[in-house]
Amino acid sequence: MTATALASDQQTIFIALEDSTGLPVMVKTTLADLSIFETVYTPGAGFAANVIAAPNGIMYFYGNFGTNVGIIQHDVVAETNTDVTPASLGTDDINALDVDPDLGQIIFIGISGVQDLKKSLNAGTSWASVNAALGIDPTALLVLWPDANKLLIAGSTGAQNRLLYSDDGGANFDDEAGTALHGADNSVALAVVNGEADA
Repeated sequence: MTATALASDQQTIFIALEDSTGLPVMVKTTLADLSIFETVYTPGAGFAANVIAAPNGIMYFYGNFGTNVGIIQHDVVAETNTDVTPASLGTDDINALDVDPDLGQIIFIGISGVQDLKKSLNAGTSWASVNAALGIDPTALLVLWPDANKLLIAGSTGAQNRLLYSDDGGANFDDEAGTALHGADNSVALAVVNGEADA
């Protein structure tokens, strides 16, 4: 799985890849010179990687980077990596993450395996479970900022795909997928287009 994100400096591009052995690796390049790539994080373990930009020069790398490592907070300027993974993640992976685009303090994550939705109010310093019974392995999560009570989560039960919607911060969800999405192979991305959420 690969992903790209443009940092808040609007110049640095981060790319989540797999190396030749299938392990996650995070690299960066700049709009000024797209021919130069620099490795910024190599966990040496795991199997999934994604990246998302946050305000104030912060990037979040997320996925599975080995036992109990699923979210790395990367400071673009200082070039530091800080593990902000919730405790006791084990070998589950974080396939879905969204972060408050204004202050970067509120983060929602969807954890596959245990099918849990967690939330941090302090940029990953601490986490609380919002819904430990999602009933799906999340593959995408979208908060309809600035209203952190409205969330969409795409994922699979194993038998069918679901598109869950919550208007109470994730405590309760309704399946909005319909027959077409239920039968799809997988849903891996969510976006808002002209004020309407699309899967």
